Amino acid sequence: MFRYTIIFILFSLTTSAQQEGLFTQYMFNPSIINPAYVVTKNAPSIYIQQRNQWGNLEGSPNTSFFSYQHPSLFQNLGIGINIVSDNIGPVTDFSSSVDFSSLIRISERWNTSLGIKLAYNVLNVNFDLLNIYNPSDPFFSKNIRNLSSLNFGFGVFVFSEKTYFGFSSPSVVRQNHFDDDSIVFNASDEQHYYLTAGHVVNLSNTVKLKPSTILRYVDNLPIQMDVSLNTFLHDKIILGVSYRLKSSISAIAGFYVSDSMLIGYSHDSETNRLRDFTGNSSEFFVRWEFKTNEIINPRFF
Repeated sequence: MFRYTIIFILFSLTTSAQQEGLFTQYMFNPSIINPAYVVTKNAPSIYIQQRNQWGNLEGSPNTSFFSYQHPSLFQNLGIGINIVSDNIGPVTDFSSSVDFSSLIRISERWNTSLGIKLAYNVLNVNFDLLNIYNPSDPFFSKNIRNLSSLNFGFGVFVFSEKTYFGFSSPSVVRQNHFDDDSIVFNASDEQHYYLTAGHVVNLSNTVKLKPSTILRYVDNLPIQMDVSLNTFLHDKIILGVSYRLKSSISAIAGFYVSDSMLIGYSHDSETNRLRDFTGNSSEFFVRWEFKTNEIINPRFF
């Protein structure tokens, strides 16, 4: 009974305040939250990311992300195409978006990129997937089909060869969604704001450290913060750890299969009071870069 109570609570949070997924391996693909990142590479890239959260719960959240990024569509202008599928219990949230990013050189060391995001979202809720205690409850009387909305976002990304800072809001407009025939069901897309930073430290010719952090603010919710530390060995192997404030601790591992392909995996262990019921989370990541002769910035971010 307690497990179903948790699922209902999670479902209620999802329908009343839609949140964007927060990936543990954000530091390898900042474009998930910041459209300005697209133009920082000079090689077209493909990103695939899959996150399965709270493995002990049936109907637990899982998020799939796919992106193709072309940083040099025109001079100093890049474009990214993104597809995200978010599922939690009976709720499916599908998003497709286009990122546009422009590069501005500040100095020989520093660059700034500015980006905008245009997004189209579709929300579906299938109440037939629930074991409903009271089938006559009007809340569950009708499935929600194809509730669509448009949104936009922006981002700023400042970077050098080994350091970066970012500020972004992938969904600027707070939008309410209502069932056409009833006001019983209400879902909203909340505004999100992110601050990110990272730096690469050379300990030796074969060992590099990359500390990074991300802060996420969502209206009407507590601020979330991740602090991460990754170690790069021989520019081939990545071993790291990440801590999400009052939520989880994560182990991160990655491997450069080639100069073009990076694969990564992370495992999150919950640290809150619900950990015995929710279980742990896992995440898989692949990045493929179509290499060119010129490299603007290293592959550490």
